Amino acid sequence: MSTIHAWLARAPSAFLMVQPEDLAAETFSQNLPGTNLERPNWRHRLALTAEDLFASSRARECLEALRDRRSD
Repeated sequence: MSTIHAWLARAPSAFLMVQPEDLAAETFSQNLPGTNLERPNWRHRLALTAEDLFASSRARECLEALRDRRSD
């Protein structure tokens, strides 16, 4: 995943956002098309707490790839 984030970080865009689901390696989408009667949109919680998420090696790796953008 950090390869994708590093590639995105090199883009000339002024703003880049990373989804918490990407950092947590979630495979279940937060918002699915449909109504609240068809799917429980926005009710899915990340499996990790915020502290555990930012302590994870995956999140640190992805964020480091983005941090390198500042040195370009």
